[in-house]
Amino acid sequence: IVIALSIILVFSSIVKINIFAENEDYTVEDGVLISYTGTDAVVTVPDNLGIVAIGNGHDPVFGETNHSVTKVVIPEGAVTINEFALSAMSALTEVVLPDSLEVIKGMAFSGDEELSSLNLPEGLTAINGTDILAYTGITSLDLPDHVQLQNPGSAFSFALNLAELNVSENSDNYYSENGVLFDKQKTTLLCFPSAKAGDY
Repeated sequence: IVIALSIILVFSSIVKINIFAENEDYTVEDGVLISYTGTDAVVTVPDNLGIVAIGNGHDPVFGETNHSVTKVVIPEGAVTINEFALSAMSALTEVVLPDSLEVIKGMAFSGDEELSSLNLPEGLTAINGTDILAYTGITSLDLPDHVQLQNPGSAFSFALNLAELNVSENSDNYYSENGVLFDKQKTTLLCFPSAKAGDY
């Protein structure tokens, strides 16, 4: 029995050491992913860090200018992507968002010029702040049925390649026609995408 317990304790220690070694590139405080200092081009944020929010609301998680990360996978359990969290990533081409995500805040993806598409999860309920997609390569965006835009007129400001904002007929708050966003009753034009040709 003593030998068995010793083996279990040693094994547990090895597992803890391995988990720490795998996650040492991540700084997490009170459930908030503050920074990543690793060198991987494809970053799959571990789901065992208890992360509920991405970014501290001031600084990009991957540094002021990141030219190497091409893909980021956000873990299930993350509820909020804060201001600037995934911004200034010049090589980023793909972001995988979790079904648990509920809120995206201002300038979250700004400056990600190679990011050409973004799939928003159906559970997303709020896009707060402005310039969410500023200076990205995104040309079209589908908004989930229950999402609410805090600032519909400026949420997508400086999204210079954005030509279409689309919602389904089941959207709670909006109506779209030819990629132009209106209120649900189609009485107020809320957002005419920057790259949209013609007049409305």
